[in-house]
Amino acid sequence: MRPACLVLLVIVIVGLSCVDSRSPFRDNGIVKIKCCKGTLTKTLKAENIVDYEEVDKLCSQKAYIVTRKIGKQTCADPTSITVKQAIEKFNKLKKL
Repeated sequence: MRPACLVLLVIVIVGLSCVDSRSPFRDNGIVKIKCCKGTLTKTLKAENIVDYEEVDKLCSQKAYIVTRKIGKQTCADPTSITVKQAIEKFNKLKKL
């Protein structure tokens, strides 16, 4: 029975070593998923955006996590017209 346990242990170790570094299952098995509980209600200005990313697909609410020049991160509603316009303008400014 010991050889079977050894084989199983090797399979588990090899499997864990193959986990993609971008996987949420890194850092000792702790799942890190960025979700938003609410979204920005103020107008978002493209000039104040430093970066943005979409929340994880596992989140119940779709949102952008926007990093602003002041260093704060804000959740913004991707269906909002003003947010869409600000993101589009930011993308154009970023390409210049």
